[in-house]
Amino acid sequence: MTGVRTMLAEPALQGERLRAVAIAEAELAAAVAERTGTDLATDMYPRLVAAAASAAVAVAVRHYLDSADPPTPIERLITDAFTQVAAGLPASPR
Repeated sequence: MTGVRTMLAEPALQGERLRAVAIAEAELAAAVAERTGTDLATDMYPRLVAAAASAAVAVAVRHYLDSADPPTPIERLITDAFTQVAAGLPASPR
């Protein structure tokens, strides 16, 4: 985890990480549009879904990297993030 934290903090890699995220979001948006019968040029829905999915994964990874040892398994964090997004981001229990 230390290596991943160091990599994510490296300014020289920030642009490449953002580029990879943008490519993944665009591909996911195209797949969502195809499966839902929506149009990327006229409907926001596919891009909103892709952006929400990207944000959910990013937040889960950040939470994983910031957590104490041993961290919660990343699979559980990603599942929890998607569950919360799917539920419409209900109010925090705290």
